[in-house]
Amino acid sequence: MNITGVPSADKMIHAFDEQGNLLTSFCEHGHDKGQFTRIQGITVDSLGQIYVVDSYQGTISVLNEQGVYLSTIGQFGLKPGQLRAPMDVKIDSKNQLWVSSMNNGSLEVYQLGKIPTEISVDPKFTIPTKNRLMQNYPNPFNQSTRIPFILAQDSPVVITIYNEIGKLIKTFDLGKRQAGYYTKEGGSVYWDGKNSHGELVASGFYFYEIRTKNYTSARCMIILK
Repeated sequence: MNITGVPSADKMIHAFDEQGNLLTSFCEHGHDKGQFTRIQGITVDSLGQIYVVDSYQGTISVLNEQGVYLSTIGQFGLKPGQLRAPMDVKIDSKNQLWVSSMNNGSLEVYQLGKIPTEISVDPKFTIPTKNRLMQNYPNPFNQSTRIPFILAQDSPVVITIYNEIGKLIKTFDLGKRQAGYYTKEGGSVYWDGKNSHGELVASGFYFYEIRTKNYTSARCMIILK
């Protein structure tokens, strides 16, 4: 899978497979954590964590494979370790992050530790501002996958899976869920690759849809066997 940050009007991050087929897009324009104003560079470490340079905000954001914000490296400024207009990032074999910064005329190097794998905003105390259906993980997958989502308000939740011609495969009626982040094991929906009759489905493209009180969204996933 190749991940590309596109410095265009939508400021989104796009993931493609090796054949150039679009797998997913995530992140939005804005100034909050996990949002971007001007994406300039991007790289991925051995754990699949994504490092995204925002040259306008002068920051490097770290996201997980589903596009959930984890942490920020560096800060705006002219002192050593600070960034004025970061342009590109690369990770070397020693797990060091190299950052070129245009306005500083410098090359900053950061030793990467273990980036937290939890959402940086504690869902126990902060209610999300937007509903969101996130990309399933892993994707593509062999037999099982998880479907994460975020709720901005309490609501009944139904997640439905269809094959590529629109035939109903499986329905998950989750009942009423509280607003929060359903992105980790125990919260996200687990699908074992079976239909409503308990039969394993074939390889191919499938669609999954979420329906809440006032939100509907759908995404594509791929089973490869």
